[in-house]
Amino acid sequence: MPSPGLPRLLSTLLAAALATSLTLIPSDAQAQPRDASRIQAGEDLSAWRTLQRDAPDDLDALFAFLEAYPSSPLAELAYRELVEAKAELPADFRGTAARVSTSYHRHQEALSRTPAGVAVARLEVSGAAESVTPEPTLQKRLDRADAGIHAETGVALTTLPAFYAGVGAQAGAVRLTGRGLFDQESLALGAALRYNPWRYWRVSPFTEAALTGPDLTLSFSLGGSLGLAQGLSVEVAGGAQRDVAGESTEKLLRAGIAQRF
Repeated sequence: MPSPGLPRLLSTLLAAALATSLTLIPSDAQAQPRDASRIQAGEDLSAWRTLQRDAPDDLDALFAFLEAYPSSPLAELAYRELVEAKAELPADFRGTAARVSTSYHRHQEALSRTPAGVAVARLEVSGAAESVTPEPTLQKRLDRADAGIHAETGVALTTLPAFYAGVGAQAGAVRLTGRGLFDQESLALGAALRYNPWRYWRVSPFTEAALTGPDLTLSFSLGGSLGLAQGLSVEVAGGAQRDVAGESTEKLLRAGIAQRF
């Protein structure tokens, strides 16, 4: 016959085993919120979209959403809209919204917190390859120095009309031209030195001194050139010339065109 203390011993052992099994249940399962399955199914997202579409300013709808889905990430958005609308939560509602309220205020404090100063260290890269500037070509050097070759032709008016033609070169503001002068009587060769200090848009004023043989006629003139397309320009100059051997002075007017290459 079994001992009368055996049933009591079995009951004690069964209660201890039950308590032990309860302690072995995962903490996540014990702490699982009541709306977890609905949130996993996406019901909170569907309800929030419907609320925003149909009644975004309805406080009662926001209360209902917050009560139905207190564990949803969207609950904090509903709580924020209630706070911004200065809605007063019912007394029996504050316990449900306690977690959401705490999370909301914690996030607001994090957003309003002034960032602390951050030290910035300047990094210097050593051993970097030095950039090598390519040597400019001859044409680029000539363009940079405003240098080039030109040809010119036109009409010169003094006592008698004459035609002139010449070829020369320019470097910067200085131009040297070898020039030939053809009139009714003869051909005279000479050279002209020009200085044009500046250029505004396409207009460039200049002063020029020229010496023409064989009687060594010296002339001085002031003029200007107007640049056209493709290096072509129109030139006009006026001044005076004097025969070095004699004492006569003549007025000089010259007009022509020049082509720069």
